[in-house]
Amino acid sequence: MPYKNHEDRIKNLRRYYHEHKDAFKAYREKHKEKNKEYHKQYQKDRKNDEEYRKKQNKKVLAWYHTNFEKNKEKNNARNRAWRANNKGIINFHTNKRYTAKKQRLPIWTTEENLKQIKAMYALAAVLNKNTNTAWHVDHIIPLQGKTVSGLHVFENLQIIPAIENIRKRNNFEESDG
Repeated sequence: MPYKNHEDRIKNLRRYYHEHKDAFKAYREKHKEKNKEYHKQYQKDRKNDEEYRKKQNKKVLAWYHTNFEKNKEKNNARNRAWRANNKGIINFHTNKRYTAKKQRLPIWTTEENLKQIKAMYALAAVLNKNTNTAWHVDHIIPLQGKTVSGLHVFENLQIIPAIENIRKRNNFEESDG
């Protein structure tokens, strides 16, 4: 019987498995009994793999800690420089986390929407760097206003001077029109 789609095929296989569960279990037991050496070796190899991974993890962690301690100042300086040059990215991620925590980031947000929002924060960072005025990315409808609550979406964002954003606070003024 041809299947309309992959989901129908999977559903049919699951149904068949549940109807014949005992037969599948008996087959597995018979196979295990017939191939004892293979299963013993499989269990041994699996155990060895786990031990090997644990040893490797310890080696990697030891290497990381020694190198981190050796180059601590250099790494910290590099991280400070990166943060100074990427304020927009830092602000984007900070606000993304905040809005997700406050449940103001909708579940239908796509990667494209996030790229647009990230670009908005990057533009605000460039304006801050290149002008003598501080700029903020503002939510037109506040996330936690007194009368309304907006979402953290591109359409609800605007770049405005910081002084206006501070003055605005969590208020929302409806325009006549």
